Amino acid sequence: MSIGLNIKKKRNQKGVSQELLAEKLHISQATLSNIEADKSTPDVILQQQIANTLDTNIDELLNGKTIFVNNNNQQGRVGYAEIVNQLSEKIIELYENQLKEKNQEIAALKKALMTKV
Repeated sequence: MSIGLNIKKKRNQKGVSQELLAEKLHISQATLSNIEADKSTPDVILQQQIANTLDTNIDELLNGKTIFVNNNNQQGRVGYAEIVNQLSEKIIELYENQLKEKNQEIAALKKALMTKV
């Protein structure tokens, strides 16, 4: 499931309208609509704001799943730095995949333009 659909699903689970969420995020309802429709992708800062507002985390928005990290140190506490590193790696992976898709779209459009010329 895409990030847009995950945001929409989480927003609906919370019973929050697009208008109210957009207002809380200081963005237009049209911008939120485009994000939920996967016509645009929020930057990492906006992703974090959306996650905070919907009482979730970025990873759940990206993957649609809650991930529990079992990284106990010697005192039995979860290592915060390890969680941040794993999340950062996942975000980088997501953006790399999106860049690949966009590059493929660009190549296809260039090819279509060349055939028309």
